[in-house]
Amino acid sequence: MQARRAIFPIAFFGAFLAATIGEASATGCSIKALDRCRDVSELSWDKSFPAAVRKFLKNRADYNGPGQLSEQALSFLWVPQGRQRVGDLWRFTGCQKHFCPDKGAVVFRPTGEVVAVALFTGGTLSIFIHPSSISTRVTDNLSAWAKAETGELDKIEIIEP
Repeated sequence: MQARRAIFPIAFFGAFLAATIGEASATGCSIKALDRCRDVSELSWDKSFPAAVRKFLKNRADYNGPGQLSEQALSFLWVPQGRQRVGDLWRFTGCQKHFCPDKGAVVFRPTGEVVAVALFTGGTLSIFIHPSSISTRVTDNLSAWAKAETGELDKIEIIEP
């Protein structure tokens, strides 16, 4: 009887995981098909998603503590909060697990190239973006997102990755 009790939760979790993976792959969600992704949780099943964030932020050390900035950015996207079309770009947002006042966003071109990564913590919005013709549109959108989501925006930092 004891063995049966131990197997049921494992079997249930395995079936749940298989259904979730099947659902994500069935939609065709990937950084190459962002229109098929409902949120960053679904997008996270694509192994090229974290790789794209890491490539964009390079091996930059955390700007707010020890470790890699890319890992902090990915942790700020842990809990999915939504996606939005920004012209021809896609913005996916989330918040930090167990501490949703810390929020993150990643903006992609339709090709899957990361355009910007934003981290919001303690009233400060840090936007990592390369100067380009779309920089103003993206930073304005991210600023409006942070203000709407948090109700506070004390400082905006524009940082080249």
